[in-house]
Amino acid sequence: LAELPSNIKTRDTAMSTGSLGFHISLYWQSCIPYLMSLYLLGVVTMLGRLLIGLRGGQQLRRFSEPIGDTAILASLRQQAQILGLTFVPAVAFCRRVIVPTVVGVFRPTILLPLSFASGLSPQQLRMLLVHELSHISRHDPFINIIQRLIEAMLFFHPAVWFVSHKIRIERENCCDDMVLQIGGKAAEYASSLINVAQRIVLAAASKQRFTTESIGAAGQPSRLG
Repeated sequence: LAELPSNIKTRDTAMSTGSLGFHISLYWQSCIPYLMSLYLLGVVTMLGRLLIGLRGGQQLRRFSEPIGDTAILASLRQQAQILGLTFVPAVAFCRRVIVPTVVGVFRPTILLPLSFASGLSPQQLRMLLVHELSHISRHDPFINIIQRLIEAMLFFHPAVWFVSHKIRIERENCCDDMVLQIGGKAAEYASSLINVAQRIVLAAASKQRFTTESIGAAGQPSRLG
């Protein structure tokens, strides 16, 4: 009989703990619709950004001017063959970009800043074209779309953004390596990158209008600068 109060107390504690767990479970169940709504809102927002980027690439094409320089076109054709491309992508000048950019997935186009029409040696321009052609030969425009879709589905996970950032950096590094592997000289290529960086600074200082709302090979402004 002396143990009866102790047993009753233990039973009451167990019932209280079970009741607390039950209430917590009910609380989380009530939160699920709100969490799902927030998740869907995040996915829709990310997909919206992707669609805006794709549309931005189309708009950049409309504002571009096809390059008619036979020397540039001949160099583009030659480098495309060296990289094993089965087609020669279009190349155009665009006043709305300040770095070389690849837009389009199934019909990629290389857009060059209008300022590149002068101030770069043929060799420097060739190496910059090789960098962009490398993105195309590696199917980076298509891979970038897949990457952006994964980001949209898992936008809430910090690891996804960390890995995605690393992938973009390595993507650019790989294209830089390909430039050097097919005959580009490191010193001259570095000079080209410095030239591009200087043009970016000048464009920013003059508040030149340009758009970054396009999905290019890297999915972000080129790291060439």
